[in-house]
Order: sequence, then C-alpha cells, then structure tokens
Amino acid sequence: MKRITFILLPPLIYLVLAIIFTWPLSTHLTTALGSGLDPLLQTWVLAWNARAFVTDPRTIWDAPIFFPYPETLAYSDHHLLLTVVALPLILLGGPVLAYNLLVLASYVLTGWAVYLLASDMLVRAHDRWIRTFSSFAAGALFAFGTYRMAHFVHLQLLQTAWLPLALLFLRRFLHDTETGKRRWRYAVLFGLFTGIQCITALYYAYFTALTIGLYVVIWLLRTLSRRQRPNFWQNIGGLLFGGILAALITIPVTLPYIHVYEYLGIVRSLRELDNWSAPLQSFLAVVPTNWLYGGRESWFTASGGEFALFPGFVTAILAITVLTLIVWRRFRDRKQPSDTLIGLSEVSFLALLAICAFVLSLGVGIRLERGSAALSIPMPYAWFYEHIPGFGALRVPARWAMLTHLALVLLASVTLVYLGQWLRSRIDRRLSWIILATIGICALIEHASFPLPLASVPDPKPVYVWLGTQRDLHALIELPVGSTPRGAELERITTRQFHQIHHWKPLAVGYSGIIPFGTTDVMRRIQRLPDDDTLRYLALLGIDTLIIHRDEYEPEKLASLKAWADTTPLLSRRAEVGDALVYVINPQALPPLPAANNASIFISADERVPGVLALGLVQRWKAEGASLYGFERTRYYPALRRPQPGQVFDYGLLAADENPLRYGFDAENALAIERPGSLSSRFTTACCH
Repeated sequence: MKRITFILLPPLIYLVLAIIFTWPLSTHLTTALGSGLDPLLQTWVLAWNARAFVTDPRTIWDAPIFFPYPETLAYSDHHLLLTVVALPLILLGGPVLAYNLLVLASYVLTGWAVYLLASDMLVRAHDRWIRTFSSFAAGALFAFGTYRMAHFVHLQLLQTAWLPLALLFLRRFLHDTETGKRRWRYAVLFGLFTGIQCITALYYAYFTALTIGLYVVIWLLRTLSRRQRPNFWQNIGGLLFGGILAALITIPVTLPYIHVYEYLGIVRSLRELDNWSAPLQSFLAVVPTNWLYGGRESWFTASGGEFALFPGFVTAILAITVLTLIVWRRFRDRKQPSDTLIGLSEVSFLALLAICAFVLSLGVGIRLERGSAALSIPMPYAWFYEHIPGFGALRVPARWAMLTHLALVLLASVTLVYLGQWLRSRIDRRLSWIILATIGICALIEHASFPLPLASVPDPKPVYVWLGTQRDLHALIELPVGSTPRGAELERITTRQFHQIHHWKPLAVGYSGIIPFGTTDVMRRIQRLPDDDTLRYLALLGIDTLIIHRDEYEPEKLASLKAWADTTPLLSRRAEVGDALVYVINPQALPPLPAANNASIFISADERVPGVLALGLVQRWKAEGASLYGFERTRYYPALRRPQPGQVFDYGLLAADENPLRYGFDAENALAIERPGSLSSRFTTACCH
C-alpha cells in the first residue's frame, strides 16, 4: 500500500498544481479555450481526426480545408496519437472538453515523467525522502516553467512527457548489468517513447534526436575509454533495436509532411528564421501574467509569445551550483575520486544539452534584444539549415530552449539533494525540510502566471447546423472574405473553420500552419464578385455552394451582391437560414468538360495555366477515374504520371498560347474553359484529338 501511495502521490499533486497554474480553465472545460486562434485550430483537428477514424480512416490526411488541396492535415501537427487516446471523450463529451483535458493531462504527465527521470538519476541519494522531494521539484519546475506556460495555447508543444521517459528507459537499458528480459523491455520502451515523442510535433523530433544522440555519444565515449566493456555489443544491439522501433513509429507519420513540403515548395528563409530566433533578453522574459515579473518594462517583457524563455533565477543558480561543485570536487579529488551523487558523464550530458540547446535557440545570430543588430559571431544554425534535411522547416529556433530548461531543472534537482543531505547533517531535520521546501516554492513561484486568459467558445450560427443536414452540397465558400488571411480576417476564417465540425463540408478557405498559395489565389479572385466569370472559375474548382452572411456586410454592398445573386442564371437560392443566404452554383456554370472516365489526360505545367484551377481539375478527373500525366506544379500539386516519348493522350489541359501540335493535339478541337480576365489573364484550353 505504501509503495502504491509513493508512486501515485506525485501525479495527484501535479494534477492539483495543473488546476492551479491553468486557472480558471478547469471551471470552463466545455465553454472556453486558451486565447488566440491555435486552440480553435487544434480542437478542430481533434474533431476531424475523430470523425475520420469513425467514418473512413483512409481519408484522415485529406482534411476538408483549403479545397481542392489534398493532405491538408499535414499543414499543421496531426494530433493522431492524442485523438486515439481521447477518442471516446471526443465522441461523447465533445472536442472542446477533450482538448482542455488533454491540456491539463500534459502538465501532469510531463511533471511525472521528469520526476521519474530525476528519481532514476538520483538513485544514489542516501535519503529517499530528499530524493523524492528533489525529483518532484524538477518535475514541477519543468511542467509549470515559463516555456510551457508560454505555450499554453499550443497543444502540440505541451506534449513534452515522452522525451524524459525515453531518456529514463535508455538510461536503465545502458546501466542495468543484468542480461535478461528486463533489459530488452527497457530497450522496447526506449524506442516506443522516442517514437511517440517524435510524432507529437515536428520540432520535437529534432529535439529528441539531439538529446538521445548526445546521451548515446557520451555513453559510447565513456565505455570505449574503459578496458572492461561488459554487455557492450548487447547494448549496441538494444540501441539499434530501439532506434528501428522509433523509426517505424515516426516514418509513416512523417511521409505526408515530406510530400506536402516538397510539392508546396515550402522553404523557410534564413531571414524568417532570424525573425524567430531568441534574443538574449528572452531568457529573462516572462508571460504578461507572471506574478513576480509580469507587467514590468524592459528586460522581463517578452517581445512575443515565443520569446518568454525565463528559466527562473533560483533554478539557474541551483544548476550552476551543482556544476561548480562537481568540477571543484573533480579537481580536488583527482587521485582518489569521492563518492558522488551523480556520475560525471550524466552531469556532462546535462551541461552539454543545456549549452547546445541554448546556442540553437539563438538561431542564426546573437542579439541582445529582438530587432537589434546581431553580434559578429558565427553561429552553427545556418550550417544545419543548409545540410540537415528538414532543419529549415523549423520556423522558430527559440523553441530549442525547451531542452535547456529540461537540463537545468535536472541539474537543480541534484543541488537540492546535496543541499538537503548537508542540512540534515548539520541542523534539525524539521528546519532542514523548511529550508528545502522554501527554496522549492520560491523556484516555482517565479513561474506562477495564473489566472490565464481564456476565450469563450464561439456559438455556431444556425446555418452551420443546417449544412450538416444537406447531403447533396459539396464544397463551399463563405462570404464575405478578404483578399489576405491576416489579422481580423484570419480570425473570421478560423472561427468559420471551427464551426465546420457541425457539417464537415470542404472549405476553400481555412487556417493552419501553412496557407497554400492557391488559397490566396482564390481569395483574391473572390474579390471580383458580383461576377459571373468568377462563378465559372469557382465551379471549375469544384465549389458548388456560396454562403452569404448578411450580418457581416455593409448594407450597400449586401444589396448589390444580393441583387446579382438573385438574378444571375448561374446561381439558385437554396435557403435562408438565420442571417445567412445559401446559394447553389448551377451546372451551366461549368463548361462542357471532356469525359474523364478511363481517359488519358495530359496536364501542362505551363505557368500561364492558373495553378489552383489546374489542381481543381486534376482532383476532379482523378476522382472520375482518368489517368493523369504531367510534371510538378510547385505550390499546387506534385508530379503526375511521367509522359513517355511519343505517347498519345485523349485530352490535354494547356495554356491558350501553347502550341497544341507539340503535344499531338488538333488546334481546331480546342475548348476554352477559362475566360480572359482570370488570374493568368489568358485562356486555358482543353484539347482533344
């Protein structure tokens, strides 16, 4: 009974702390989310995943946003694992409740994972209760530290529990002297948690690679320096096994991201990375609601949510103290090493991890403050950007500071054990506990930042519920919509996307970590409404429904738009639901397209063919069973089947100025399917023999 209590008590206390540090979230679990757009997006992701799992798991990557783009779930973090864990809760209690409980659970699991890792590292401590307290303090300082509290609205970045668990079982595997099943169980758990951490967020895959790689390198150097190397090859085999298991978990989930980044041509420029690199001042910056330092000017003010990286003065002092103490002892007892609480290799690992992550968080240049001139000191980030695949996709170098915080709290826990044991040997037991508890509480209070700002979940308009009952409607555009997804317009787009959970009709406009160029093309084209040619353009894309929100228009613009919509033969009013008018684009808006069933169609990669229009037709013809040939259109779609020399096609989609004879088509059979005045300002033609 005591053992069970000893195991379960820490996570229960972490749960209490999670409720306190995220207050008042626990009192609004079904009615509010963290402020900003990201909680709405991530709640929507959970809802979509749950729907796909229940209806057709094969469609899960083709989330219904940015129509007609495919694989749109990979435009942001997928949350597949979280959806599997919370699926009953999403289906029964709703995605908002599931999201908020996952946020709370992330604090509990992270604290517990760091507690277990610290306990394992401090196993040589003589006093079990001091070791437990120090380990608990490490878990609390990391779970509720400034880095994680600043990312309260980023569910994917709160999933930090798995890396400490991977390290825990890696340590146990490498340091366990037994050769039985238990060691291989550790290898399996090491690989499992490494893989899980890698798939929670793209950033954390690289963070995990650095952490695990650094630990293994230090262990390898230490092992090779010894004459006796027990179980060396078994350890190598276990590492390979764990690495392969982690790869098997990671690769299938990573492939859609690689595919999307390749065909969309996404490359983060060094200038963009520099904008999101951490200045030195950010390591003093806290969130605005911080009890002790929030609201102050100058050094404690973060220049953005990504730049609140304060590790805590008490935590930093404790970490530096143990490094100083161990170095001093190392030189003092060089000939006859003293009994140490933690091995030199462990301390070296934590120190190097903190330093490496700190340097990487500074990005491509060292700056005192954000926007100030960079010091003329070369940084390694630019080299990694050029030579490590995918490294340039990490838009925010400042997030590397997470590893620095993890290393510092683990080092701080060692100091607390040393201090506790020293106090116990010199003063009264009760007084020593008061001093230790005071230090721990002070360290934690430095990060206290509640109550946190929340935003009420927006109520759905009646039209969204109504759309859920209309099975014959396919893809839609909601009006009004601006020409650029920024500011208030992006907030409106995100709210509409959130309400998509009531109907799941594909949306041409949406919000995610990536907004494709084709979507902005469509948004700009919509500004021409009222315009019949724009309706034909939308029909070619596969959009069949317009929703006009009357309450979001100025009276004059609404009257003009409504008069046109009610008179054009290309639209039919379907319904009036609340403040919304629903129109269906009539079939005559589509030009006569070639029959695609079992046909071979060549798609020209000429830039004069509007890319998103070509993408819409590619998706349409692919669904109809056509065999499509052509080359990649970066930003729009990947390469289709490669045409063979002399191959004859049934149809071709060409730019108006292209010579159809070059592809074996008869110019007399050309059909204009996009009128002048399109984004390309040219005809797009469909040719046939």
